[in-house]
Amino acid sequence: MEKKERHFVLVHGACHGAWSWYKVATLLKSAGHKVTALDLAASGIHPKQAHEIRSLSDYLEPLMEFMASLPADERVILVGHSFGGACISVTMEKFPEKVSVAVYATAHMFGPDLNFSAVSDESHAQHKVEMEKRERHFVLVHGACHGAWNWYKVVTLLKSAGHKVTALDLAASGIHPKQAHELRSLSDYLEPLMEFMASLPAEERVILVGHSFGGACISVAMEKFPEKISVAVYATALMPGPDLDFLALNEQKSQRLDPLKDAQFTFDQGPNNPPTSLLFGYNIMATKLYQLSPLEDLTLAMSLVRPFRLYGDDALMSKESELTKEKYGSVCRVYIVCDQDNIIKEDFQRWMIENNPADEVKVITGSDHMVMFSKPKELCSCLQEIAKKYS
Repeated sequence: MEKKERHFVLVHGACHGAWSWYKVATLLKSAGHKVTALDLAASGIHPKQAHEIRSLSDYLEPLMEFMASLPADERVILVGHSFGGACISVTMEKFPEKVSVAVYATAHMFGPDLNFSAVSDESHAQHKVEMEKRERHFVLVHGACHGAWNWYKVVTLLKSAGHKVTALDLAASGIHPKQAHELRSLSDYLEPLMEFMASLPAEERVILVGHSFGGACISVAMEKFPEKISVAVYATALMPGPDLDFLALNEQKSQRLDPLKDAQFTFDQGPNNPPTSLLFGYNIMATKLYQLSPLEDLTLAMSLVRPFRLYGDDALMSKESELTKEKYGSVCRVYIVCDQDNIIKEDFQRWMIENNPADEVKVITGSDHMVMFSKPKELCSCLQEIAKKYS
């Protein structure tokens, strides 16, 4: 790796995280700079929860620890956005010798003669937006290691077209508070989806969309809530069925999968037992999942992916993912093939369709595995066509 010209440290504002800098981080890195975007405590994918933060010092702990870890001769460009301005101000007081310049990007900027309380007391007008009636309700379910965040482009497009959209974080994913090691079963992982489906009004029917491992997740939801789903959409996703159980499908997938060379595995039950969680590495993400997606979306993903729990109890997994023709089979299914997917390759997608036929098959050409990033407009068009036909 070539020597970077300067080191930028980017500090986010309230309710956000390191992810909010993904475009800027991509541009700065492309220009040859070193970039560190930090999650402050209880922000982004930082493991602490808001109720655990007792003081500003607790909130700033990740930034203070990072600054303390810098070599004595290194000086950084410290950038704060919104409330991040208050955060970098505290940092400047504590580590002035390590900051070459501080940049406030539309940020709170207090000082010796303008204290924090005076800045905080300034009122901010609240913009009220009346919710327009949505034509249809899309429920979007992410794949392994990802979260609701990976649908942001599609959510924007569908909402702009007048639809209601719910993108969920499954357990220990995205900003869901649980950690992977706390999950004991597939049911634990699916709990947010099941709770959401149960909360829907009796008369409401949704378009349920699953991506990648999210296909297995929506299949379980179809079995439990068939009356609440107008159509299920599998976007280059795992598609088990009554005659193609999840374990058989998973075995077929494993046989076809290229080695995950830079994946990180954890072995909570000891090195002589199977791994208990998986986290995709950069090379896998760049070459197998995101190879046709914008570089900035890969940067975003690398700041937000989390470990995915691996469940070793085949008997329990088989029981929890059991599907019947009476329930699962009563829901219309559409499969969206992505022909440039390097991890769930087209031949495997076609194999699933052949062994568990869908009501309709659509193809998005030129899409990698992350179709919502590489071909968001095409995916949105497909979803609207499906919704119009089946709901």
